[in-house]
Amino acid sequence: MRKLRKRCLSCSFLAILVFTCASLFGCITQEPAKAPELKKLQSAVETKDQGTILRTFHEAVYDQRWWKQSEVISGLKSFLAHPDLFVRRQAAEKLYIVGDSSGYSALLDILKKPDQVIIFDYDDRLRIAQLFAQYRERRASSDILELYRKIGKSSLLNALVRLEREKTSPEVISKFLLEKKSAFGVFNLSIAHHPDVKSYARDLFLNADGHPKNIAAWAAIRSGETQPYLEHLLSQAEKAVKGEIPSERGYDSNQFKEAFKYVVSIQHPLVSDLLTRALESSNLEIREIATVNLIFNHPRESEAARQLILRQLRGAVGLISYELMWNLVIHLDDQEIRVAAEKNDWQTQERNWSLALERKAWPVFNWVDQYVINLNSEDTR
Repeated sequence: MRKLRKRCLSCSFLAILVFTCASLFGCITQEPAKAPELKKLQSAVETKDQGTILRTFHEAVYDQRWWKQSEVISGLKSFLAHPDLFVRRQAAEKLYIVGDSSGYSALLDILKKPDQVIIFDYDDRLRIAQLFAQYRERRASSDILELYRKIGKSSLLNALVRLEREKTSPEVISKFLLEKKSAFGVFNLSIAHHPDVKSYARDLFLNADGHPKNIAAWAAIRSGETQPYLEHLLSQAEKAVKGEIPSERGYDSNQFKEAFKYVVSIQHPLVSDLLTRALESSNLEIREIATVNLIFNHPRESEAARQLILRQLRGAVGLISYELMWNLVIHLDDQEIRVAAEKNDWQTQERNWSLALERKAWPVFNWVDQYVINLNSEDTR
């Protein structure tokens, strides 16, 4: 019995030794271990449920407390060649969010489909054109124009002018000229720096109210005019800062706020003064628009916005949303702000600064267009 036990132990030891050697020298192939992040993404994809896939991919990008960013990026890239179009599309878009454009070809393939690609009751080719415009993906311009020629959707023209700006093609300009009496035409001709936009804006200003009048005033100022256009926008913007709401019948309740958003992209001493005072507005949205426009469109006058961020890092509550604050902290890359952010992490024990650092490569285009009508400089570094 004792001999048999010894023989069994010897056999077991020999088997372990053989397996170890085989593994070391590649005689036995083992399936490589998958990162937890990839396993979670794979499990969501295997459900074939679009809601589950969308939710899981979203969590993978934004929930950095439980998802390791480097592994998420690697996992998302592995789905760019997936047979399911929806999976490829979600992986590509999420990669753009984290500052990786390797999903460009996957998105372009969908944009170039000859027929509608319906996702959640909407032609996704139009969404992708807007996504390319959002991330300033100028290499997609010719394909967006080709899609416009096929289906004639005006949103594609807007995407093109956002990408090309003063280099917008004559073909696209000609479409806007057909709309030169409308807010749509005047706005886009202004973005494209068309030489005749001044006269179109003047005519629209005289014959419009509300939203179109605001756009006309903004376009006229951008073309070199000052009054009465600046006075019009400033008078309404002041009401937004004070928290007033239009009471006249037929007026849009956001009219004052919209006027504020248009005027604060303009370079003028009166606008700089308005922006600084707007940081003390009782309206959170106005404070946020003012903060972002000071930093991006008025950098020389942005010290007050910088001080606002420092105050919130040091304990002030609700000056701007915390998500926007951390986005700005990362963008500014300011030594004093960095020290305050590190101290905030230590005091709150919430690791917000540590988590924000993982988003350092994320483009500002994820969020900046929510607060600005126009970036005076597309160089956001």
